[in-house]
Amino acid sequence: MRVIDAVAETPAVCEMFHIPVQSGDDEVLREMGRGYTVKRFKQIVANIRERCARTPTRARTLTLTLALSLAPTLALARTLTSPSPSP
Repeated sequence: MRVIDAVAETPAVCEMFHIPVQSGDDEVLREMGRGYTVKRFKQIVANIRERCARTPTRARTLTLTLALSLAPTLALARTLTSPSPSP
């Protein structure tokens, strides 16, 4: 958590984190050799939100980053769950 603390406490440090989601399944993560679980990933994200969104600028940056990163996922989910058009 030292990196999160450094970002939270140092205005000159970039205020973004690149933490790609490798999988939402613990078994897949284990097979991939990742050293974390879905629960741990969620804890890390919660810690980033708690520690780094304390200023309005960082909060707006975090909100935009999350919105942009979720947009393709949400579009894919809508595509996969939408009924197929009739011929």
